[in-house]
Amino acid sequence: MAADGRARPRTHTGASVVSLPETRALHLDPEHALGPATAFVRDSTEFAHLHGPFDGSLHLLLPEREAAEAVARGWGEFHPLVVEGRCPPTLIMVYGPRDGGELETVWELVRRSHAFASGQIL
Repeated sequence: MAADGRARPRTHTGASVVSLPETRALHLDPEHALGPATAFVRDSTEFAHLHGPFDGSLHLLLPEREAAEAVARGWGEFHPLVVEGRCPPTLIMVYGPRDGGELETVWELVRRSHAFASGQIL
């Protein structure tokens, strides 16, 4: 569910294919997962996941230029597997928001990740 009360189209929540059981992942319905392989976690339809209640951070995938910009602006950091060269530079960890303004920034990043996964942006 979106911060503004709207769900992302053609999206459902579920377990993450890579994270802990308390993690909630966002998955595109398979027929709408039209983005490149670098828009998804492993070979799945997962494009973002929110970590458990301990910190509010999340992992998501963005086009390379947007991921680099998010990191440069201090909104997050590249996943350690990106730093090691084992994942493409589309996977970032976004810091948990501390206030309404930061929540809106995080929500915009999730919207961009959704657009990337659905093939609307490359």
